[in-house]
Amino acid sequence: MRLLLVRAPLLCEDLEASLLLAGATVWVRSPVELSESNLTLAKSNSVRTVLSINHSPELALLCSVVGLRYLSWTIDPLPHRRWNILPGTKLDDTYLFVHRKILVDPLQRMGYRHVEWMPLACASRRLSNQVSAGSRTGSALFVGSSLEDERGILIDALRRWGLSETLPGMDQMLQGLARACLWDRSFFGFLRQPQAIPASLREAVPQVKPEDLAEALDAGLAWHFRRELVKQLSVSGCEVKGDGGWKSLAGSR
Repeated sequence: MRLLLVRAPLLCEDLEASLLLAGATVWVRSPVELSESNLTLAKSNSVRTVLSINHSPELALLCSVVGLRYLSWTIDPLPHRRWNILPGTKLDDTYLFVHRKILVDPLQRMGYRHVEWMPLACASRRLSNQVSAGSRTGSALFVGSSLEDERGILIDALRRWGLSETLPGMDQMLQGLARACLWDRSFFGFLRQPQAIPASLREAVPQVKPEDLAEALDAGLAWHFRRELVKQLSVSGCEVKGDGGWKSLAGSR
């Protein structure tokens, strides 16, 4: 089996190692190398499949044009702009795997024929060293992303819609909702419950699709929710590590 693996941060090396162990021949290429001519060259060298992290309708179409099978494994929230099928895409040769099970049904309803849930897990080769069974003497440890990218999604959306001045009020609303969600997990986000989008916001930007509004609000809510949760962990004595997004809450401990 020969396949082309699109280079991606974090997972590329683990995927390549697993595929090589499975007996595959792997070509690793960066996204800027995914031209029609380069994919045609790969096909002439017996490559039959392109595998990418996070689904791209454009890449699916390009593979269809060249005559290659396309596989994607989506581990991040799939932006609403990628919830589409471009004309000319060969759906029989397009396979979507998703980390979030909630994506399976909507992608199938769109018309994708091969959609499966595949959870994200630690690569087995990361556990090759012996793990000590001794007890920790330090405080509990939390390491994670601060979702600064999601914060940017909300801020950029408000700027595009001419609503930058509403950010303080938006933050107040989302922070209150995030605090409630710490104890009541019945709200699954604005994309799943679009009726929760404030009517005043929908009226302020009638040109914006409800799905785009929901995506921006969900990004802002996720940022606030994570911060509220980590704030509690920090106050309880948990050691917090990660990127700069945590420093205003936990300092540089």
